[in-house]
Amino acid sequence: MSNIIEYLNEMSYLEANKSECKMNKIIFWVSLCIAIVTSNNLVKAQSFGVGAGFGTSSSMFVDLFYLENSNSFHLGFSYQFSDTRGKLVSEQKSNYGRTVDGTGEYFWTLDFGYGHNVISELTINGEISLGSLNEYTNYLDGRFNGGGYHMIDQASLVAGIGASVGYNLSESVNVFLGYNTLRKVTAGLRMNFPFVY
Repeated sequence: MSNIIEYLNEMSYLEANKSECKMNKIIFWVSLCIAIVTSNNLVKAQSFGVGAGFGTSSSMFVDLFYLENSNSFHLGFSYQFSDTRGKLVSEQKSNYGRTVDGTGEYFWTLDFGYGHNVISELTINGEISLGSLNEYTNYLDGRFNGGGYHMIDQASLVAGIGASVGYNLSESVNVFLGYNTLRKVTAGLRMNFPFVY
């Protein structure tokens, strides 16, 4: 588990172009979800699914879930997009530009949740989010792509809680709306896939 957390933290510090970095993360998580969902050898459950959505704090999330009868168990990942400039620099060398071009913060979390079908069309979910809050400073320097670079000033543990209400459009599709103390107002879509074994 610590290796996964280290890898996820490294992903949040990617030094590539911001838009390319964001797309790479989305492709990675969608590919991972598809691989797990379509592998009968990995999961022998009554139903298994994947969800995705966005939060008003400029964040996105994906989750995988196991559905048995009217209960569901969720494991997800959330990431907040930020305005970091250029690449991440861990050490500010003497010839680097020192003009500050803003500060900010972003988070990433692992999300653990539980859901229950109250009636056939209505679901209620709760979740706990644990991860890292990264505070950064942008600096101007024309030698870097993006016109500068950024440094992480402080990384700290962050935790949040959330709840959502979902509506089952069909046996396999659920739309939901909720609130998480980190992602803020959150909306998304979940799909489940029954396995025959």
